[in-house]
Amino acid sequence: MKHNNLKIESDKSYYFAYGSCMNQSSFKGTVPQYEVVGKAELIDYRVAFTRESDKWGKGGVADIIKTSNHIMEGVLYLIPNNLIPNLDLREGASQECINNVYQKIKVKVIYNNKLLDAFTYEVIHKEDFEIAPSERYKNAIIGGTDVLSSNYSKKLIGHMNKLQKESS
Repeated sequence: MKHNNLKIESDKSYYFAYGSCMNQSSFKGTVPQYEVVGKAELIDYRVAFTRESDKWGKGGVADIIKTSNHIMEGVLYLIPNNLIPNLDLREGASQECINNVYQKIKVKVIYNNKLLDAFTYEVIHKEDFEIAPSERYKNAIIGGTDVLSSNYSKKLIGHMNKLQKESS
């Protein structure tokens, strides 16, 4: 199957990134081979910061929350299946992790008006409130918003800034 000059083989999967993995500088350290497919939409979800970070400094990390009548955006990657365990390890969703932070889930995303099967990660034990992201984590996310629509990027950055302002 062709996809924007991309030949999709059965040994690759679509990955929907919505946090620091949108930032290619951050992502390529974990997954050195990938294709950026483009902006994708996840229907009936929104981004929230529901868990304290273990590695980004004091602050929350991104999560997805089921929310009716909401559309969130993310970066859709095509990655080799043999590199998915690297990503699982990064996201704390690996069998090698003692306390898994995220779980891998299957989602359907919209790309170019087509519904595609992809996977993403969701926080397992969510707080009932949002935790402002650290400046470092926020900047990593902002560094990956160039693929997203400017309207969504502004909303996402505004949400992170609001959480930071409320926590200070």
